[in-house]
Amino acid sequence: MKQIVVTFTTIPPRFSNLGAKFRSLEKQAVKPDRVQLTIPKNYRRFPGERPSLPSIPDWVEVFESDVDYGPATKLLPAAQRWAGTGADLLLCDDDRLQDKDWVFRLKNAREARPKDIICERGWNIQDRMGVFQKKPKTPRAELHETGGKSLQYRLKRVGSLNLLHPPRQVYKTAGYVDVFEGFLGALIPESAIPMSAFDIPDIIWTVDDVWLSGMATLKNTYVWAHDMKRPVYSDAKIDKIAALRHHVENGVGRDDADKIAIEHLRREFGVWL
Repeated sequence: MKQIVVTFTTIPPRFSNLGAKFRSLEKQAVKPDRVQLTIPKNYRRFPGERPSLPSIPDWVEVFESDVDYGPATKLLPAAQRWAGTGADLLLCDDDRLQDKDWVFRLKNAREARPKDIICERGWNIQDRMGVFQKKPKTPRAELHETGGKSLQYRLKRVGSLNLLHPPRQVYKTAGYVDVFEGFLGALIPESAIPMSAFDIPDIIWTVDDVWLSGMATLKNTYVWAHDMKRPVYSDAKIDKIAALRHHVENGVGRDDADKIAIEHLRREFGVWL
């Protein structure tokens, strides 16, 4: 059985959320083998002396990176550290709290898909950006028309005054997508990340999901969205703090950065053609 290493990074404005983040990982029904928090020696978005981290549980390994890869810092140093071990790197974000069955779902999906990246949700470049591919990887994941909001789900929501988030089946059928959405988690074989992934161009460093998904495609590792039921939570206050989806880099916002990344990957690496 592959070792599962939960790996993520954080930024100073969100240090205060780390305690809740650790508690959500500690409550997992299926425990990861290791948990690695990677922080850069210096932050590109937050110049000056790096603030001290709050109290860290002894089961969390703090790893310091010489390079700030932006949001990809949650994966790239871990991929380098665990290279050749056969480990599964389970990436996530610092602003999201995982439900107790998060690791279980991804580990369960891994048994049937031993070589793929497994994610809870992803997207396709044609659907979102209008970029046509001649031969996308099949079978394709198919979203549920209602996002899994069945009558039973709606009744439970109403009965709880919208406080509960019952699990729902977001995907009608599991299948391949082009880009994983890392904030919900992605289980990635350490062998999926090529050395070229560490050389992230300007602007593109802000859209790590596109960059890392495209880089994995170079290694013939593709993104599989599972169809198991899961809770779907609304954004919380912490999600909005210094959020990259609102960040503008050299005049370029999120949507345009995604387009630039896709065009670069297609032109320079021949992926998603």
